[in-house]
Amino acid sequence: MDADSYKVVVATTANGNGAGGGSSVVAAYQINVGPDFQIPVDGWSSSPWDDGTFNGGNGGAESLRLWSQANYGEDLIIGPRGGEMYYWDTSAGTGTRAIPLKNVPNNGTIALSQTSTGIANNSYAFITSIDAAVGAKIRVGAVVTCTTANRIPAGTTVLSISDNLTVVNISANPINFTGSQSATFNFDSDPISVTKDSKAITVFDPTLEFNYMVGQHVTIAGATTVAGITDTVINTRHKIATVDSASNTFTVDVAGAEPASSTTSGGGASVTVQYELSAEVPVVQDSLLVSDASRFTFAFGCNAFGDATETQNPLLLRWSDQENAYDWRPRSTNQAGDLQLSQGTEIVTAIQSRQEILVFTDSALYSLQYVGAPVVWGSQLVGSNLSVASSKAVAYANGVAYWMGKEKFYRYDGTVQPLRCDVRKHVFDDLDKGQYEQVFAGTLEEYHEIWWFYCDSQRVAPNKYVVYNYLEDIWYVGTMGRSAWYDSPINDFPLAATDTYNLVEHENGNDNGQGATLEAIDSFITSGQFGIESGTSFTFIDKVVPDISFVGSTAGSPSVEMSLLASSEPGSADNNPASEGGVNEGQVALAVDTVDEYTDQLDVRVRGRQMAIKVQSTSLGTKWQLGTPRLNMRPDGRRGS
Repeated sequence: MDADSYKVVVATTANGNGAGGGSSVVAAYQINVGPDFQIPVDGWSSSPWDDGTFNGGNGGAESLRLWSQANYGEDLIIGPRGGEMYYWDTSAGTGTRAIPLKNVPNNGTIALSQTSTGIANNSYAFITSIDAAVGAKIRVGAVVTCTTANRIPAGTTVLSISDNLTVVNISANPINFTGSQSATFNFDSDPISVTKDSKAITVFDPTLEFNYMVGQHVTIAGATTVAGITDTVINTRHKIATVDSASNTFTVDVAGAEPASSTTSGGGASVTVQYELSAEVPVVQDSLLVSDASRFTFAFGCNAFGDATETQNPLLLRWSDQENAYDWRPRSTNQAGDLQLSQGTEIVTAIQSRQEILVFTDSALYSLQYVGAPVVWGSQLVGSNLSVASSKAVAYANGVAYWMGKEKFYRYDGTVQPLRCDVRKHVFDDLDKGQYEQVFAGTLEEYHEIWWFYCDSQRVAPNKYVVYNYLEDIWYVGTMGRSAWYDSPINDFPLAATDTYNLVEHENGNDNGQGATLEAIDSFITSGQFGIESGTSFTFIDKVVPDISFVGSTAGSPSVEMSLLASSEPGSADNNPASEGGVNEGQVALAVDTVDEYTDQLDVRVRGRQMAIKVQSTSLGTKWQLGTPRLNMRPDGRRGS
């Protein structure tokens, strides 16, 4: 409705006008889920004035929401593209949400003023019967006050602590006590001090429970107004600006406050601090990972260290200190650092390989290797003038990185090489180039395969796939809707997500189990076209040895259909090897025979310049594997053509 209010629509209709809700209403704002697919942005506000044409010029696109994630021990570091990083602690359980990495607390909240109930001796300067846990936190020199007025002289301090930390010797005798009266005593109340005309506040922490450093964050709570700097300004999250370890104090600058009206101490006896583990954690990034070498946490396309505006730099990468995902402030005593890449306009993605981290920009590939202090991580340009389809289009298998680019496929095994691809034209003619960001890759190492899923021009969710078998150097394509893929290094079977919100196991069973009842899988494979003398002569086939195995089938009598597809002229048939679901237009199935486990040979009569073999099964419980079919074929004349 305006900058400070909004409207939500609920199911119940109000029976009148009014206001209410009480004073305990809280709102928990969640992360925007973002769009499910890439949305072109054209027209007004899509680009600067006179930069391209209206509705279809150089307008941009609203990117779909993509997340990166990496294991940090048993915990998880995650982050959406263009957002900050979050930390999920597995010990907290799945019922507890991840919190921003910059806000991960260091242990519990610390009370700066220690409070204990004890008995004061007005004949001798000591207080006894205090809690030993409190006594352990009281320092010599701490100022002592009493919640009951006029019981402790002003300026009284701690001289020593004795008797197993239960007796505190103080600098002045207690007054106005009769007998063994107990009272509540505060040690080091008013831990906040300010200087006149300054906006900085200095906080005294006598507990020595945390070795805080510049750049780390702390949240102050429970303080009262001090010399005109209001409690609402003090009681919030601050970045530590300076540290004086000798005096156990740190200083923070309070934004938006009026300067202190006097030099004084205050805050009261209820001030607490919650220290965080973080120091200069990037607050915006496009992707992240945790390295195998020494467990550095990386952020790619992030804000620079020390940039007060926290502006995203798309070619900047930063890493945390070794074995410390929270400390990103470079120091001589740690290994945090950063690198600015030069080729490209943005970092698209990064993956961990065997001995290096591969960083992909939109036009180059860099190798990061750990070299130790002071450089820590060195970069080397290993490929340029290349492309990568999306941040999820890279897969790593058998010591080699494979990825889909824009119009071709690549591999990197120490050098960048384009992949020979038999189905390249089919894939990139079919792919919706406005949805490149939805391309994602996965591995199926049991069968030596790299899978890429993509959207065709008819869908806004991935529904097609292309597979590269790197052991046999062959390609195949097909139709299957998937939105995520995870191979099976731990699980028994690969897991995938469908665009209908199901998780499915692949390679488990012979049928489609996504619904309430099992359904047969329409499985088929169609070969490329072949002929005698490259199709310049007609070919006649009269015998086929199918070489099909049905090992693993659960059907009583498993079988498949084998078809011979023939065409008389190269242009009369669709030469696409993916005849998905039926015979290509202009291509005729001149032989269709059933093959079962007892079929040794098929007798056929088929003529054509070019041929293709198709094997298909549509029955429940059928598992089949095609070996090497043999055909008896010879040149033939044009009679009857």
